[in-house]
Amino acid sequence: MIYYSAIDDSEKIEILAHSKAGEFVGIIEAVKHAESGLIEVKRIASRYQTETLLFKALGIHATKVDMSIMSCRGKVRNKRRDIEEEGYWNAMLSKHIDCEPQALPDRFCMADEKPFYNHAYKVVTDPKVDCYLTSYSSETLPSHILDVLDNSRSILDYVVNSPIRVHIEDEFPLEPADHNTGEHILTLWDQNKIEEVYTSGKCMFLAIALYEKFGHEIQMHISKYQGNLIIEHAWVSLDDEYSFDVTGLIKKEKEWDGAGKTKRNVSKEQIFSLMTLSSEYDDFTKSEGENAVKDAHRLIDNYLINFYGELETLSVSRSGTSNEKSLDFC
Repeated sequence: MIYYSAIDDSEKIEILAHSKAGEFVGIIEAVKHAESGLIEVKRIASRYQTETLLFKALGIHATKVDMSIMSCRGKVRNKRRDIEEEGYWNAMLSKHIDCEPQALPDRFCMADEKPFYNHAYKVVTDPKVDCYLTSYSSETLPSHILDVLDNSRSILDYVVNSPIRVHIEDEFPLEPADHNTGEHILTLWDQNKIEEVYTSGKCMFLAIALYEKFGHEIQMHISKYQGNLIIEHAWVSLDDEYSFDVTGLIKKEKEWDGAGKTKRNVSKEQIFSLMTLSSEYDDFTKSEGENAVKDAHRLIDNYLINFYGELETLSVSRSGTSNEKSLDFC
């Protein structure tokens, strides 16, 4: 998992992303403009596809201290950026991306009368980041976070000042994430890859593991392709309103709306039998299935429980005055 640390003092904020053991994932170095309530990002260095996660952590901390993030046109960051992430930053949180633009006056002047850009932003809180964010005062840093900070600053200086392009992944390698079991560091790309694996091929094994671990009823949608049965998707049912898969809560009416039919109270034996008999799963064996279920159990322990809490008591609760339901993620 990725952990986030916000180090806040009177003049600047540093956001660190790191492993539990303190290994470097990324850093944002930002200046605080207390008079205007604005945060200005100056420098950033991060592993591939973790810049957005860092920015979400900065946004969460900014909200907690009642500040906004200003347009950061002068920021310096390591080269070799992911195209999607670079667009995210260069658009500076345009409306179609999870954010809420907050307009400021046309001229928002500081004490020295220098005008600021006319937009600042609030970032919608991502519970998967918020769960792992801890804020510190620069004067009360635990020793292990101080070590992370020193290491992160050194890497930041090296990366942004290098005359040649630095590939952080090559120069500071980490154990690669296992997308079947959720082990090791998880970048945004890794999180998306886990969801892809367990929505596009291994959803039935996760449903079986969720049933074995927590007792939730397995349901699946099946259809025929060239005369062979295929499992379009499998999940577990929580109650009359909600189901659950690797992506989190699903409203019943959105479980699956493709051609075919939904089967309820499905057993592991029925799933394995279908996969054995269908030529769509030519290489499937029961032994392979059992191993895949074991991987899914590890995914639950390493990944899902970290983000969604105790799944055996997973429930939904009304949030504020809204009719929408939300999970208690932490």
